[in-house]
Amino acid sequence: MVASQDVLEIYGRDGALVRIIAMTRDEHDLTKWHLAESVSLGDTQSESAVLRFRDGTSEPLTASMFASSAPINTIFL
Repeated sequence: MVASQDVLEIYGRDGALVRIIAMTRDEHDLTKWHLAESVSLGDTQSESAVLRFRDGTSEPLTASMFASSAPINTIFL
């Protein structure tokens, strides 16, 4: 199944899906993705996250993305 949009999926410590945030690719820098809203990955609910792309591919976020509770709205790949 191919997704209709690119999203960031955030999973909690129990492995359950906690949140889905739409994202769009920057038209000038193709390594940059903009999230539809700011999110704190290092909060107490977040354990892991996966980028799911509309072409059916996915990429897990690295553990270093969860080191801070500061909100982010851009991801560089």
